[in-house]
Amino acid sequence: MKKILFYSAALLSMAFAASCQKEVSPELGKGEAVEVTFTISNEAIQSKAVVGEAPEWEKELTFGVYRNGQLLSPAVYSVADDFGTDNEATVTVTLVKGQTYDFVFWADSKGTNYYTVDLENKNVTVNYGGLVANNKYRDAWYATLEGYKVTDSNLNQDITLRRAVAQINVGTLDYTAAQTAGVTVTKSEVTVKGVANVLNLFSGKTEGNVDVTFAAAALPMNTLPAGENTLSVYKGQEQATEYEYLSLNYVLVADNSADGTEKGLVTFVVDFYEEGNDQPVNNPIQINNVPVRRNYRTNIISENILTDMSTFSIVIDPAFDGEYDPEGSDWKEYPYNGTVAPEPVDNNLYLKPNANWEVDNARFAVYSWGVAERWDPMTDADDDGIYEISKDALQGNPNIIFCRMNPGNANNNWDNKWNQTSDLKVPTDGTNLYTVKEGTWDNGGGTWSTK
Repeated sequence: MKKILFYSAALLSMAFAASCQKEVSPELGKGEAVEVTFTISNEAIQSKAVVGEAPEWEKELTFGVYRNGQLLSPAVYSVADDFGTDNEATVTVTLVKGQTYDFVFWADSKGTNYYTVDLENKNVTVNYGGLVANNKYRDAWYATLEGYKVTDSNLNQDITLRRAVAQINVGTLDYTAAQTAGVTVTKSEVTVKGVANVLNLFSGKTEGNVDVTFAAAALPMNTLPAGENTLSVYKGQEQATEYEYLSLNYVLVADNSADGTEKGLVTFVVDFYEEGNDQPVNNPIQINNVPVRRNYRTNIISENILTDMSTFSIVIDPAFDGEYDPEGSDWKEYPYNGTVAPEPVDNNLYLKPNANWEVDNARFAVYSWGVAERWDPMTDADDDGIYEISKDALQGNPNIIFCRMNPGNANNNWDNKWNQTSDLKVPTDGTNLYTVKEGTWDNGGGTWSTK
């Protein structure tokens, strides 16, 4: 194995039997030894960060296997192919039937020191020294598999890797206009403030809060293959807009949220340079509170960032929280995967009544206001006891009250209302399911969550 780091001397000195002999080491556990094969397929590693770009550079796999929380010696496994010509890696591990193990899979650019994988401590440290901007080779992927009990039916497993980092891009539509005005930008330099430098591979939690600068380097649009050197961004539509690609950089999101959303906020600063001129053509463009998310792209896009340097939008492919952005646009969030259009995002609000509200065949409706007062019915099409309504039906009203209605009268109004929640706001944080607190009737409280 080419890149297994920080094994203790005790582990490395342990004598493990060869897998072909099917002898069992005490560390593997008691029982029949079998070979389990993990295949990390080309589909997993080919999930692209740069639209249209083939993963042409060499990558290598770092692998760890654990029993009872302890890292086992490399003697129990072998790696084949390691993302060779078919961009596929295979790991064969000698394990014991009936025993339970945990696994780590990490892939990054071969021969680099961008990431230090500490398998004993189950973490990765990002090496931010000597950074240059627009380096696509800093991409990295990983997966973990926990609580894997070996049986006869699971001796061959496919592993899908996901990105361990967030990508931050800058694109514009006025590159040619800037050239016409006598400014030909050839390099960009980026500083990102508030990123992490250590990732726990099993918990997903991060450590560190550092500011990093990616030194000026050639623009992606000048280094990527022809036809692939634009930043493709969807904005609530099937057809992407193609922007001139000015910046591409990877950072580890500083995220320690309890809900595992892997989101964070950074301060982003970018400068642009002409060839042969070490002074930027612009005043530093600083954007505070830029949302970033692991395995997602943050696209900072503009029609005129080079000629006007004042107007821009921020889109996480395409939005930060999966809801309408603060300006009311309907750009939605989706993991980046090349040129595939975004998956539809749930645009409904949901109500889960408590036991009190469900009696007497009650029906349910929403009263909303703020733009124009209106009543709208809620339905339970899949009969799962959770009622729904499209947010589009509210026609922009930001305030709502969920109401328990008289089933004997189809009209939705206050006269036919039996019970109601307190005044609520339409969520903007990604939650969409309101659960009425048990034992209450009116204004008894409840909680928002995600369905």
